[in-house]
Amino acid sequence: MNDLPEDKVRSAWSAQTDREGGVDTASMVMAAERRAARIRRRDRGVYVSAVLIIPSWAAAFVYMPDLRLLSLSGLLAALWLTWHTYRRSGARLNSSSFDLPCAEFQRELIRHELDLYAAMPRWYLPPIVACQVLIIITLLTNPRFEKDGRFAVGLVMFVGTATTAIVVTHRRWRHEATELQREIAALEGGFES
Repeated sequence: MNDLPEDKVRSAWSAQTDREGGVDTASMVMAAERRAARIRRRDRGVYVSAVLIIPSWAAAFVYMPDLRLLSLSGLLAALWLTWHTYRRSGARLNSSSFDLPCAEFQRELIRHELDLYAAMPRWYLPPIVACQVLIIITLLTNPRFEKDGRFAVGLVMFVGTATTAIVVTHRRWRHEATELQREIAALEGGFES
């Protein structure tokens, strides 16, 4: 038999039995698989974005000397965000979590994701806001950008779009954190009944 983490998970989960008034293991397995799929999809989106954004900022740093400060900050922010997503993702649960029974594994996975969403305002918003401010300063001060009527409209649209995206993203994180807290409470309530 192979000792891969997936085999340990399957054997631990298949050894469980439904308890009177307890958690339904079949639905628990499905919920864990759905959550893992959502985590993988989110992480893939971040990594694909990083593959596009990081080389773009690096190229701007090398080939546009008048935009070096902006491109360096964008490059560092992209690396920072990608690293934090990789480090904090539920897809990177430690190997001891794989030996847990299904409901415990699900609870551990949800707690890990809750920590990710709860910490996002501290590790995501500051570099994003700083980059947006640097972009605005660069647009206003760099002679590369002509300051005419279209510039003003473009600047207002940029500020409005960036602000809206940050607010919507922040609200989505709060909503996701609240949902994760409800799931943890439901799991704990299912075991205690």
